Amino acid sequence: MAGDDTVFRLRGETSYSQARRVGNLLFIAGTVSWDDDFAVIGEGDMRKQIETVYKDIRRTLAHFGLDARALVKETVYTLDMDALVDVNDVRMQAFAGELPPASTWIAIDRLANPKLLLEVEAVAVLPTEGEVANGMPAAFNLRKAEADFGYSQAVKAGSLLFISGVVSWDKDGAPVNPGNFAAQLTNVYEELNETLVANGADFSRVVKETIFTRDMPALVSAAPLRIAYYGDMPPPASTWIKVERLVHSDLLLEVEMIVELP
Repeated sequence: MAGDDTVFRLRGETSYSQARRVGNLLFIAGTVSWDDDFAVIGEGDMRKQIETVYKDIRRTLAHFGLDARALVKETVYTLDMDALVDVNDVRMQAFAGELPPASTWIAIDRLANPKLLLEVEAVAVLPTEGEVANGMPAAFNLRKAEADFGYSQAVKAGSLLFISGVVSWDKDGAPVNPGNFAAQLTNVYEELNETLVANGADFSRVVKETIFTRDMPALVSAAPLRIAYYGDMPPPASTWIKVERLVHSDLLLEVEMIVELP
């Protein structure tokens, strides 16, 4: 693909591309903290690894003439959720005071190299021809705590709405119904419904759903509660993934969505 302006390789990657552009969407590969020789930078140092990761994401965006304002979605995979939360201020600096993207944070047990502490994949939007400010994503929040923590509840990009991973917590960001999977699932889908309605959509417009859970058997048992929100509508493409933990140890599931707006 030499000379293909839809593909970008940051450091000569051969088994994957750092980014691929499709139409006006840019898909950025999971980015980790390593140098141009693929040696880990900041072993044991979450702050340094975050700095390196978001520096490379900015380099990738810049290749396509973009900055952090173009990000609509990020997924952060980490080996140490508490350490990530503690140095979240470093991550927030990457957005330079702009509205942050929709975001989902997931705890896992390892990455490609055992010295890596986090990996971030992202989606950005490129303005279509003739668009400048109006072509940039528009963010939506349900509670002030979201913006304070450095993410948006949802980000609209053209006809698509990217909804952050939604968990069962109250307006102040405290977990609701710890230990009760069915109640947490209901809280999550009620909040998703609130976000959909606020953006002129409903569950019939959901095209992709990803559910991260700490308890897969409980999710299977509670599946009828989930499907009730879709009713007679065709359900979306869906992926269910078991994870080690979520952003708070009392949270049992997290659901993110991509929606096609009317």
